[in-house]
Amino acid sequence: MKKFWPQKGAKKTRAQGYHSPLCFLRLFAAAIFGAIGLLGGGQVFAAEASLALATDLFAESNWPACRLECRRQLQESPVSPDARLLKALAEQRMGLDSREALRVLAEDPAVPPTVALTARYEWARAMWRAGDWRSAFDGFRRVFDKTEVTGLSVRAGCSLALLLHQHAELTKDYPEVKPQVRTLRALYTRDIIDECRMVPARNATHSVAGGPDHTSDSWWGLPGQWGIAFYRSQIRPALGERCSLCPNCSEYSRQAFQKHGVLGLALTADRFFREPSVVASAEYPVDVNGKWYYTDPLSDHDWWLGDGGRTTDDR
Repeated sequence: MKKFWPQKGAKKTRAQGYHSPLCFLRLFAAAIFGAIGLLGGGQVFAAEASLALATDLFAESNWPACRLECRRQLQESPVSPDARLLKALAEQRMGLDSREALRVLAEDPAVPPTVALTARYEWARAMWRAGDWRSAFDGFRRVFDKTEVTGLSVRAGCSLALLLHQHAELTKDYPEVKPQVRTLRALYTRDIIDECRMVPARNATHSVAGGPDHTSDSWWGLPGQWGIAFYRSQIRPALGERCSLCPNCSEYSRQAFQKHGVLGLALTADRFFREPSVVASAEYPVDVNGKWYYTDPLSDHDWWLGDGGRTTDDR
C-alpha cells in the first residue's frame, strides 16, 4: 500500500501556525477568561461564607456582629435578599426600627417567596408590637394564606389566633379566619405560643419595632440566653416537659435575661421558688392543646425594676 508522507515543509508550516499572533491571542484570551472564572468563583464562595457567618452570628444572638457582616456582604452584592433580611432582623433585635426595610423586602417582586414571606411575618410582628394590631393581623393573614404547613405558617396561624383572642372585633370582621387557624391547633406547642405572644408597647411612639424589650444592661444577659438555648436543645428533650406554668420556666428565664441582663438570674431563681405556690393557687388557667397550665408572665414580677405594672393585655 502506498503511504502518503507529509510534504516537505509541512512541519514548518504547522510550527509557524502555532507561533502565529492569532494563536498567542487565543491563548492569552483563554488565560484571561480562566482567571476571571476563578476570581468569580472565589467571590461567590466568599459571599456564601459571609452569609453563613452572618447566619451563625444571628443564631448566637450576636446582633451587632451579624449586622456588620451583612453590611459587608451588601457592599459586594447590594441586592442579596438573604443579607437584607438578616440585616433587618438583626437591627430589629438591637432595638432599631426596621419596619420599612422589612416592608420593602416583602413587596419586592424580585425577592424569593420564602424570604418575602419571612419579611412580611417579621413586619407584622413589628406592627403588632407598635400597637397597630389591624395591620399585623393583615400581615399574618397574608403569610398564613400563601404558605403551606411550615414553621412559618404555624407561627402566623398562632399569631392570628392570639390576635383573635385579644380583639373580639376581629372575629366579627373576619369570621372565616378562626376556623382556618384552628385547623393547625395541634401544632401550636407551648414554645410556639410563648414565642408568638406579643404585648403591645405601652407607648407606641417609643416602641421597639417588633423586638423584645431591652434595657441598658441587656447585653450582659447573653451568657444566660446561651445557657437557656443549650438546655433547650441538649437537656430538655431527655427530661421532657415538666413545668406547669405559662410561659414555661426556660422561656421565662430567657425573657428575663434578654430584658434585664444579669438580673435575669434573680428573676429565674424567684420563678423556681414560686412555681409550687402558683400551681397550688390555680389562678389564671389557660388551655394549651387540651392541657391546663397557669399564667405567670415576667411582667407580673419585674415591676420593681421600673417597667411598670401589668396591663390587662398580658393575660
